[in-house]
Amino acid sequence: MSIHSEFVRDTFLKFEFKPGSCRPITQLFLDRGIHNFFVACNDVKLLPYRRIHHENDPGAVLTEHCGTCSSKHALLKTVAAENQHDEVRLMLGIYRMNEINTPEVKEILKKYQLNYLPEAHNYLKIHGEIFDFTKPNFDIRKFSGDIIFEHEILPENIVNFKTNLHKNYLNHWIQESKLENIELEDLWMIRELCIQQLIHSDIAKY
Repeated sequence: MSIHSEFVRDTFLKFEFKPGSCRPITQLFLDRGIHNFFVACNDVKLLPYRRIHHENDPGAVLTEHCGTCSSKHALLKTVAAENQHDEVRLMLGIYRMNEINTPEVKEILKKYQLNYLPEAHNYLKIHGEIFDFTKPNFDIRKFSGDIIFEHEILPENIVNFKTNLHKNYLNHWIQESKLENIELEDLWMIRELCIQQLIHSDIAKY
């Protein structure tokens, strides 16, 4: 779904940020000259894809000028909530990460003889529609059909809760798929290699 869809234009060009002492994340955007959700989404999408150091602080995406799917969407959910737009939902999805929807990890999956790896991904859901602002030219349609699990979470859940849920899912997948001679720690190591490859691929663009 494009950020320039008719739905977004009609809804979020009217979604103006309201300043106030109880809206610290909103103030960070206002300080950047950003006054509505539409512009905020585009601004966040353009930030480099890298992990922030202060994972529990949504505002760190703006102060550190980078973020991942988790931190970027937690930030956008937070600013939406500060402005009483609870229809903006933060989602945690597990999808089949494969060489088609994520070609950057093709060689890693091939090396470890995996057709796909269940990967956790955060995005927004608004009135039943999925919106993703992870990075420029990222097309949510490439993997939306591969989502095999979905759960709504809060911004404060993007670190420990997300990791625990993801690992529990991988444990279940190992047993269900009857994978031999592979443990959770092995899969998590492979997953980290994939994430680092995605980060390195994005860094090369800047």
